Amino acid sequence: MKKNTLCLALIAVLTLTLYAGPEDPGFGVYIAPMLGSGHFGVSATNMPNAIVRNPATTSVNVNPLMTESTRGPAFGGKLGIFYRPDNYNRRHRFDLEAKGDFFSNDFHFGLSETDAIGSTTNSFESWTLNGIGIVGRIRWSVELEDRWQPYVHMGYGVNLLSLGEANGVGHGFNLGAGMRVRLCSKYAFYFEYETSPMKPVNFAYSDLGKATGLTSNTIGIHPGYSQVTVAFEFPISFCIDCGRGGY
Repeated sequence: MKKNTLCLALIAVLTLTLYAGPEDPGFGVYIAPMLGSGHFGVSATNMPNAIVRNPATTSVNVNPLMTESTRGPAFGGKLGIFYRPDNYNRRHRFDLEAKGDFFSNDFHFGLSETDAIGSTTNSFESWTLNGIGIVGRIRWSVELEDRWQPYVHMGYGVNLLSLGEANGVGHGFNLGAGMRVRLCSKYAFYFEYETSPMKPVNFAYSDLGKATGLTSNTIGIHPGYSQVTVAFEFPISFCIDCGRGGY
């Protein structure tokens, strides 16, 4: 029964997406699956300058090191509503949008070990930083020619982060710009760049112990997230005074 209901709902949504809505919509809703390539820049604070590991048996000083992450994939989607005022031949568009995505980045968390005679050894361990990002934002776009719509957006994002066994929450403003290209009158393709500088996230040393050998205090990470995204928009639109010209 539940499977049949889901199938009927899916058929209804696809039908509305394919056939509903005029070519000159004034407002509507849309869904846009997305694929991104993100980079999570990492800057660590509250790191001790030197720690003596096993002071009873050795005089090795340990300095934790951190490097920036590699670029990794992001998967998700957008859901929003749009409005195109009657003035200026409906060439201005305003969107209220929610975006959710999952991203994953690898980076190295390492140790610089200096012994009593001054010999230094660096060692690194690869870590995976996973995150679920949730962003609410507004977008303003202007149509050029018949299909090109450059836009800017601003909003606020929250990222649920996990690093090894440690968990944290990063949040901050989300800013971006991009190009929306109309296809077949009402569908659209997106290409955009966004960035989201966030407040520091504190992880406990104890949860990172297998990489650092440390068991107390916290490490502060200043995450700065940037992402390049492509998306395809499926609108369900409604007409406002369809007698007016233009898309």
